[in-house]
Amino acid sequence: VYKRQGIGRMLLQRALALLKDEGVERVAATLKYAYGEHASVAHFVSLFQDVGLSESQRSVQLLCDLANQGPSPQCDLPLEIVDGGGYSLEDFSRLTIRAFASTERDRSIHAGDRSVQDYDQSLIVHQRIRSGAFGFSPPECWKVALIDGEVAGFAIWFIPQSSSRPPHGVLGELGVLPEFRRRGVARALVAEIHRVMRHHGCQHSYVGTPERNIPALRLYESCGYERLSHVVRFIRRL
Repeated sequence: VYKRQGIGRMLLQRALALLKDEGVERVAATLKYAYGEHASVAHFVSLFQDVGLSESQRSVQLLCDLANQGPSPQCDLPLEIVDGGGYSLEDFSRLTIRAFASTERDRSIHAGDRSVQDYDQSLIVHQRIRSGAFGFSPPECWKVALIDGEVAGFAIWFIPQSSSRPPHGVLGELGVLPEFRRRGVARALVAEIHRVMRHHGCQHSYVGTPERNIPALRLYESCGYERLSHVVRFIRRL
């Protein structure tokens, strides 16, 4: 009954006004809900839009039970996967931009995500991951795929601390350079990541990708992931 009285709208407007008074210039909000349950959050989407918050990104989170993983896929390429300890954070940020912002299609899929579209923002995120801000992430959590000695792709993951979930890993970035795509590089990286996750006691792996990134969704599902939830992000400048 209170939804129809506009209580939520008034609370949000008041919160935005207080933030503006404190000098805040940009506000972000996130909605997370079970996959396919759009109707359950329609009220909140409308509420955010009513107070000027604009949808900036819509993504899907997926979950993989590592106990059900089969043998690693066979690859006919001269592919080698190495730990990323020999590569700097700057190297990984340059690879991120090449993997996520080289083509017009890549830029469209990842529009709004500055962490993979902007070098400086990418470097900040990588520094935070390496520092342990998101969880345990030693060099073996940073993987680089090589074909004939040339970098073809990379993956970065970490193990967050959680008292409410079983031990799990989060695949933060999985990127393949455009010239090496559709050759099994991503699948080989995922298999290697799962192997190391299990070695560290992880029972599950989580990953997120933009909802419009259909090739990535198909890849993850073929590797044993199931769609778990939607995440919708909103922003507004005050």
